[in-house]
Amino acid sequence: MVMDYMPGGDLVNLLSTYEVPEKWAKFYCAEVVLSLQAIHSLGFVHRDVKPDNMLLDSTGHLKLADFGTCMKMDKDGLVRSDTAVGTPDYISPEVLQSQGGEGVYGCECDWWSVGVFLYEMLIGDTPFYADSLVGTYGKIMDHKNSLSFPEDVEISNEAKSLISGFLTDRTKRLGKNGVDEIKRHPFFINDAWTIDTIRQAVPPVIPDLNGDDDTSNFEEVEPDDSPEESFPTVKAFVGNHLPFVGFTYCKDYQLLTSSLPDDDTCDARNNLNRNANESSTGSLSNNNHSLSSSALQKKHQDEIDALKAELAKQTAAIADLEQKGRASEQQLEAAVSREQAVLAEKREQERKLALLNHELKEATRKAENEASVKRKLEQTYQVVRRKLEDEQNRRSRDQQAVHATGDKLAALEKQFKEVQCKLKAENESSGKLRKSNAELSVAVKRQEAVVAENAQKLAAATAARDALERDVLKLTGELEKLRVGQRQQSELLEKTEKRNRVLQAKLDESVARESLLQQESDRLNQRLNHLEKQKTSLEIELKAASNQYDQEVKALRESAATAEAAAAATRMSSEGTESPLVNNNRAGSVSPLHTEHSSQALAALQERLSSEKTKRKAAESSAQEKERQMSLLNVDYRQLQTQLAKVEADKRQEIEKVKGLQKQIELEHDKRNKLLLDLQAAHSELSVSRSREELVQRQVVSAEKARVALEEELHKLRTGMSVDAVQMKELQDSLETESQFTSLYKTQVKELKEEIDDKSRVIADLEKDIAKYQDEVANSNSRVDSEVNLRQNAEERIAELEKERTMRELEVQELMSKHSVELSKLKASLAATQELENELQRSLELHKHELDEANSTLQNKILELSSKEEQFNSDTEKLQKQLEQEKLLKFQAVNKLAEVMARKDTALNNKKSGGNKESWTTNLKKRDKEYRKLNMDLQTEREKFNAAMSKHQKELQEQAGLLSEESSARLRLQMEVDAKDSEIEMLHKRLASLTADTVSVISVGENDHDDNDRRLEGWLSLPNKQNIRKHGWKKQYVVVSSRKIIFYNSENDKLNSDPVLILDLSKLFHVRSVTQGDVIRADAKDIPRIFQLLYAGEGESRKPGADGTNPLDVSAVGAAAASTAVGNILHKGHEFCPLTYHMPTTCEMCPRNLSAVFKPPPALECRRCRTKIHREHFDKGENIAWCKVTNDTHTAKEMLLLAPTVEQQKDWVLRLSKTIAKSGYKANNAAAPDGARISPRESTRLNYKPYMPQKAATLPPNSNLPKK
Repeated sequence: MVMDYMPGGDLVNLLSTYEVPEKWAKFYCAEVVLSLQAIHSLGFVHRDVKPDNMLLDSTGHLKLADFGTCMKMDKDGLVRSDTAVGTPDYISPEVLQSQGGEGVYGCECDWWSVGVFLYEMLIGDTPFYADSLVGTYGKIMDHKNSLSFPEDVEISNEAKSLISGFLTDRTKRLGKNGVDEIKRHPFFINDAWTIDTIRQAVPPVIPDLNGDDDTSNFEEVEPDDSPEESFPTVKAFVGNHLPFVGFTYCKDYQLLTSSLPDDDTCDARNNLNRNANESSTGSLSNNNHSLSSSALQKKHQDEIDALKAELAKQTAAIADLEQKGRASEQQLEAAVSREQAVLAEKREQERKLALLNHELKEATRKAENEASVKRKLEQTYQVVRRKLEDEQNRRSRDQQAVHATGDKLAALEKQFKEVQCKLKAENESSGKLRKSNAELSVAVKRQEAVVAENAQKLAAATAARDALERDVLKLTGELEKLRVGQRQQSELLEKTEKRNRVLQAKLDESVARESLLQQESDRLNQRLNHLEKQKTSLEIELKAASNQYDQEVKALRESAATAEAAAAATRMSSEGTESPLVNNNRAGSVSPLHTEHSSQALAALQERLSSEKTKRKAAESSAQEKERQMSLLNVDYRQLQTQLAKVEADKRQEIEKVKGLQKQIELEHDKRNKLLLDLQAAHSELSVSRSREELVQRQVVSAEKARVALEEELHKLRTGMSVDAVQMKELQDSLETESQFTSLYKTQVKELKEEIDDKSRVIADLEKDIAKYQDEVANSNSRVDSEVNLRQNAEERIAELEKERTMRELEVQELMSKHSVELSKLKASLAATQELENELQRSLELHKHELDEANSTLQNKILELSSKEEQFNSDTEKLQKQLEQEKLLKFQAVNKLAEVMARKDTALNNKKSGGNKESWTTNLKKRDKEYRKLNMDLQTEREKFNAAMSKHQKELQEQAGLLSEESSARLRLQMEVDAKDSEIEMLHKRLASLTADTVSVISVGENDHDDNDRRLEGWLSLPNKQNIRKHGWKKQYVVVSSRKIIFYNSENDKLNSDPVLILDLSKLFHVRSVTQGDVIRADAKDIPRIFQLLYAGEGESRKPGADGTNPLDVSAVGAAAASTAVGNILHKGHEFCPLTYHMPTTCEMCPRNLSAVFKPPPALECRRCRTKIHREHFDKGENIAWCKVTNDTHTAKEMLLLAPTVEQQKDWVLRLSKTIAKSGYKANNAAAPDGARISPRESTRLNYKPYMPQKAATLPPNSNLPKK
């Protein structure tokens, strides 16, 4: 399956680079949930969700990968599988239970892995971490009790709730009823994004990439240092050059095979030489019979001399050849050393060159990034500068417009003040009009003039208001333009502009509604004014009609009075006719004159009356007209007042608008200042970027110079390497020739040796023949000559032997002198050793004496403490008894008090009946006094008891502290004594070896010692903390004596006898090599160098004052579960777990393989001693060895140790297994339950299991647990 390239790397790299906060974990967990939702919606279950399979794209978003373990779900949404698939730390319980049987589970197994992944992001480790697979699987199956959150890590309650919801039983697991209940969890609530819009959000980490093919976010794969395979080119087709993908063709390297001599040729040559010698020997024996004895003797002597000369020549040639061979070997070693030095230097230079190239690329990349950033900043600076200039121009125009508007507003205010003053004057004039009717006409004229003037001013004010409204509208338009410009300038003001547009639209609507309402109001006001005028006119007419009616009524009344007066006059005239005659005569003479005067007077009065009536009517009509005009003026005045109030309201609105504009202008000023500050910041950043650019340019120049220098140096090195290669080739050629010559010389030496042996045999035969011939010559007549010759030969031989004996004596004397010197040195060293041993013995005795004294002191203190404790207990019992007694006395006192009160009542009754009052009072006081005394005594005893209790508790605490100090001192002394015992044992061994050397002084060769006599010590590494992969290993110097295994922090501590840990060999169960299932956290390359020690907890002595947590104690064997897991098999002390193995594993009872890739056979592994066997061995009832861990599993501990090399690991395991077989737990205790002693085969697994790397989606060994 080919997928997109994810240049951001996997999440493992992210977790190792950053400390992930909860905000990041929330983001990545949400994206994993969405990825799994997509996979589940397609009908598949992933089954291998872990950070290794989570990749980041170029934008930082997460994608899920590795679908090799996906499985199609059935119609009911379940998966049926009999194989446990997944990674141990992230596998769910239901998937574990499917191993070995048909398991049924659904997509909820993926949500379990999500919970483990979220826990790892927040805490830093997986929730069910253990160093062994059995421990990990045990914690997973017991997740209800093993899941816990550390107190030193702050984590929210929502995160705990989500993790607990994921890491629970599948029937109650979060996500069982669909992914929506996960999405609704409060853990995913935040302000930046929602779980549906998270793909549009900005990720927490965006990868820094140089290009589409950047691989810097992935771990570098270690190069394969193995040599490339080469095949010789042949004419025939062999098929070894075909590019088969995924397959390799392996063949032995022909150039590395050594050219051995041809044995058949050597044998043939030897046979030929042997035949020739035999033929020559036969010919000589035949000629001896024919020749005379003297000639034969002379011939034999010549042959002997020739053979001796040939032997000397061959010996010299052999010595010469050996010398040449040694010289060639020395040259070869020198050439090899030079080659190794050159190769090491070459590798070092290549490494330096690669580092410099990497640094150069990194500097170039940084320079390019800085240049691009600089260009972007310059472009941004230009854009901001242009926008700032435009904004400044707009601001200047706006300020000018605002100033003009302000001037206009000032003029309008001035005019308005003038209108107010005039209105005040008008009010005063109207008051004067009300005061005086005489000045009514003048006031009316003046009022008319004022009204006309006010009307002109009102028209001018209306025109000014219209102009001001136009200016305001213009300013509003310009403000809108300014807002549009600001909206184009900055995206930050976009929301404000939108709101302004919405508000402006609402304002326009409100203005339109206000204009409509204003028009309606004006129409209604006009109608109201018209109605008021009509009303006033009607009132005036009604008043005039009432006045006219009153005048007519008055006129009628006057006419009635006149008529009555005329009637009275008539009566009077009639009465005058009835008077005497004298009177009649005088009256007759006077009445016509009187009548004429009265008629004239009456006519004048009537004329005057009519004129007065006309004047009165005219005055009334004029008064009515004035009143009507006055009422009209009042109506107009009221209209002017309403219009003036309206103008004032408009003025206030305009003032508020102006204030709003001023506020907007101030806001614009603030924004301008902010932009100026941003511009200054951009200037400062630009200067900083320029300085950075200059620095980067200087770095680039220096890097370029360094690169040029390195290239020159590389060129020199390459030329030197080419020269070295030529020299190496020449040396190899010379070496090959020398090796050929050496092989040839060796064959020649071998042939010469064989020839010498043949000739020596021939010489021996010849000597026999000579002796025979001498016997024959003695019988002959020439015995004397032969005896003389023989004597001469014997004398020469004796002289040579004497010379050789003298040389041997000289050599023996020299050896004796050397031996005497060595013997004196050995004696001196022996004396020093004995003195050291005596000193150590004295110090040991002193330490033992001090230890005995400390033990005796400790015993005395313990006895004293026990006696004090007994005394304390007795005192406590006494005090308890006293307390009980006091309680009893108190109870008695209370009873007595009750009795006294009863007596008091009786006494009172007696008093009533005439008893004695004084005696009763005396008894009561006495009882009260006794009661107070008893209370005081009780309080005193309580205080004494509390003081004694606190004193004894303090003494007990002090004694406990002294006991702990004495125990720690005793443990420290015991550890020092054990270290001294180890040193004494080492010195004894040295003394024994020196004594053995003294006994065998004359022998030149050295005695071979057994491997067991060598002292087992060296550097080993132990886990620094629980997580080996995270915290690494800690080196310690380990010494193994006959009884202890001693751990030192350094060799100086060893010299000072200051160990940090001592293990008793008698408490060791076994030692063995580990597999991947035992140390799943360790690196793959370290597993062949790791071995395991299993021992009882009481056999461990740790240095006092050290850390209470045992870094060496990797895990207790019984810590995987508090009790025996359901389904485990208990047999002969074993606790077997049914498992299957997909990785290569062997059975410890038969040579058959215990693993298979597809269908592995059923297997059993002991939780205690890690023994692995076929299930059929147990089912058939075969004899299985007892468990090596015979103690309680909760006190048995295991220790992981890392050797420097694989060979040293094998040596440590081999020798420790022999030591445990001799001095281990079973060797020092009773026999096994079956009556058999433990053997090395039972105590350890010596055969080395090759390590196979763990695949991503298949379980390693120990991959199954029993079903619950």
